[in-house]
Formats: sequence, C-alpha cells, structure tokens
Amino acid sequence: MTVPQKLRQWAKQRGSQRALARELGVSEAYLSDIINGRRDPGRKILKALGLERVVDYRPARRRG
Repeated sequence: MTVPQKLRQWAKQRGSQRALARELGVSEAYLSDIINGRRDPGRKILKALGLERVVDYRPARRRG
C-alpha cells in the first residue's frame, strides 16, 4: 500500500481528511497534496505511518 493509499484509508476511517489532518498536526491542504501526489510526505506523516525516507543512488548509464 502506498503512502497516499494509506492516508486515504486513515481519512476514511476518521470520517474526513480534516479530522486526519488535525490528528496528525498538519494542514488539510498539505495532507490533500500528499494524498493527491502533489507533494512528498514530511517527517510528521512518515513518523505517523512508521516509515522513514530512504534515498538510493546508482551509477548513471553511459550514453554513446
């Protein structure tokens, strides 16, 4: 389950995005942006989900 899917599920369980945003201590607009894929989740959201951001690097393909 993706982060937006999980947040949608939580919002539905709580009755609204507004209720979930209040519970998480974030704005409704910010939560909506995450759910709709316009922004990446920050620390508060990730912490609530029990997740952490992981960045991975790999060698670039050589062109030519």
